[in-house]
Amino acid sequence: MACLATKKGECWSESCETISINLVGVDELTKNNSMINVYPNPSNGRFSVTVENAGEVEVKVGDILGNTMNVSVVDNLNGTYSVDMSAVADGVYFVQVKNGDFYATKRITVSK
Repeated sequence: MACLATKKGECWSESCETISINLVGVDELTKNNSMINVYPNPSNGRFSVTVENAGEVEVKVGDILGNTMNVSVVDNLNGTYSVDMSAVADGVYFVQVKNGDFYATKRITVSK
């Protein structure tokens, strides 16, 4: 319950109202992560992403600052996507997959 109270001179008024706040938690953000698999991890820069029940799939790779990397993603037409990050620096990256209305994110370590 939230209350707003104001005081003007000798007058006092108070208005209370029940409000609900819905926050997206970690469980909500990661619940679809099991729909993808990223392997091998760690990788030399070339790895595969398999997508369960693949529909309209979009695969993106970002760095830890949220910048989208310009990498090659090849659709193997069977729910598996080949990603080539051999031209990027070693480090930790995030693979984000959009499958229809669902999103999933996995971490990948590139170590050459």
